[in-house]
Amino acid sequence: MGKTYNIAVIPGDGTGPEVVAEGITVIDGVYNDIADTAGFEAECRQGLEFGFDGKTLIHPSQIEACNAGFAPTEEEVSRARAVIAAAQERGITAE
Repeated sequence: MGKTYNIAVIPGDGTGPEVVAEGITVIDGVYNDIADTAGFEAECRQGLEFGFDGKTLIHPSQIEACNAGFAPTEEEVSRARAVIAAAQERGITAE
């Protein structure tokens, strides 16, 4: 695992794309109302839209929704596999 940085990323200020371009993992903050599942799921979706890689959790009940919110869809996985296969067929590799 790489270095850990504590930085403030404000959605829409241009910091997010710059951080991602540097290969830094960006984790969204906590959602305190553990009884509000719908609100938590909405915040996970928003975090993904803002470019966050994951979310900080404070309760085990949040794990499933967080994983579902940040995991790639089957379509995204299939597309990525197709891109990798096409590159390998052409002798293109990545390190």
